Amino acid sequence: MTETNGPRLVASLWSLVVVSLAFLAGRLICKARYSNGFAWDDHILIFSWICFLVYAALATVSTTYGYGHHLLDISPADIPMAIKLLYIGQLIAGLGAATSKASFALTLLRIAQKPWQIFLLWFFGLSSIFAHALSIIFTFVACTPVRKVWDPTVPGHCWGFKALLNYGIFMSSYSAAIDFVLSTFPTLIIWKLQMNKKEKVGVVVCMSLGFFAGIVTVGRACFIPRITTKDFTFKSVILSICVAGEIAVTIIATSMPFYRRAVQETLTKSKGYHLDEYNMDNLSKHKSLATANQISKNGFATAASMPDSESERQILGGMNDGNDVRTGELSVSYRNSGDEEGQAEKEGRADPISG
Repeated sequence: MTETNGPRLVASLWSLVVVSLAFLAGRLICKARYSNGFAWDDHILIFSWICFLVYAALATVSTTYGYGHHLLDISPADIPMAIKLLYIGQLIAGLGAATSKASFALTLLRIAQKPWQIFLLWFFGLSSIFAHALSIIFTFVACTPVRKVWDPTVPGHCWGFKALLNYGIFMSSYSAAIDFVLSTFPTLIIWKLQMNKKEKVGVVVCMSLGFFAGIVTVGRACFIPRITTKDFTFKSVILSICVAGEIAVTIIATSMPFYRRAVQETLTKSKGYHLDEYNMDNLSKHKSLATANQISKNGFATAASMPDSESERQILGGMNDGNDVRTGELSVSYRNSGDEEGQAEKEGRADPISG
């Protein structure tokens, strides 16, 4: 039996596809339940996962043509199709990785307050997509005719292999840099807010998990120089897994912050609390501040709503330039744990991940 990395590739790809889908689905469920619906960052992240799915499918089909085997063990007639499917899949995967970073940048734009923060988020989000667009262009203009990219036996000429290799290293390095920069933004923005310190730490940790995507991308950049054209179909499998890992980790990292409210609700119930929330948006067309007396003698308004024009740009559910945190709706919380006082308890924690 010939040595092959094909089964390892297929198992890795589809495991990551399923896991990332589970986290994405959880994000969407939480957004549907706890916020005012989906936004552009959600739609873009869904597109990113679809790109990941297409990549996994193409790479899987590529293994049926011999990808994952040593080059000498593959039928010469199958090599062009194996490489073609892989190249197209990796280009689509790159688009998925770029758009997943853009999605996170859009999410961070909701809590960005300063002009330089907004500028950098737009810059990194768009430049990630632009850099990948160049990668697509370079792939299809590197050889004349284009078929020679995946079929070396076709007459024609190509750019030097080293030029494409260097751009691949640059792309991976720049992608990792974007991951690291975006991971630091939550700390810069959220740490200055008037929140409980434990809440700040929890929010920052959840929103900084993209750091791990950067680590995966650094690993990919370090591995690229080890690839040779002599046994490309066997040695590049690890690189293909790293590409999948980058997308999956980014999707997971950008989805987890939206789980906070679900986790808080679960913990509240597990401690014997029964949390009843009532949306009070319809009580006032102007969304004015409601007092405890206006709601119930035992109820407490957790926060005041903000104007629509302000709340749309805040992932925190509302935040002014003075760094006050307010939720985007009025809610009443009752403590029904059977304690002797039976007193209403105020849920005063700000929720930065409500979307």
